[in-house]
Amino acid sequence: MGKIIVKFEFPKMTQKHYDQIINEMKSAGTIKQKRRLSHFAGPTKNGWFVLDVWESEQAFKDFGTTLMPIMQKLEIPKADPEIFPMYNEIH
Repeated sequence: MGKIIVKFEFPKMTQKHYDQIINEMKSAGTIKQKRRLSHFAGPTKNGWFVLDVWESEQAFKDFGTTLMPIMQKLEIPKADPEIFPMYNEIH
């Protein structure tokens, strides 16, 4: 499998939670991921939405070893991602 799209929906997550995650990743020096090609995030009616494009499923899994401890530290409930193969992209 090549590039993938990863979609997360976090019920009850707020912008403050998201900003805390970003700040933790910046502090750890892990905010920039060469293998993450795009990142989008924003509020939903029920929480927070994240959409990433990764160069491979393995790249995404590797990133999880960084992200999950941060989310646990901040006590943000785990959300299961939806993973889709990339079919097309237009820039």
